[in-house]
Amino acid sequence: MKDTIAELERMKKDISERFDSLKTNIEQDLGGIDKQIESLEKLRTSPKKQSE
Repeated sequence: MKDTIAELERMKKDISERFDSLKTNIEQDLGGIDKQIESLEKLRTSPKKQSE
């Protein structure tokens, strides 16, 4: 029984570490997306140059 509990605790720790890693990756991706949106907004709102 103690072995089972120890294994479950190990699995819980592993899942928690993986979740934290995924969360960090998602937050970084969202930060990059926010920067891209800001850049696109600046391009959209900047005066357009006329090409000849």
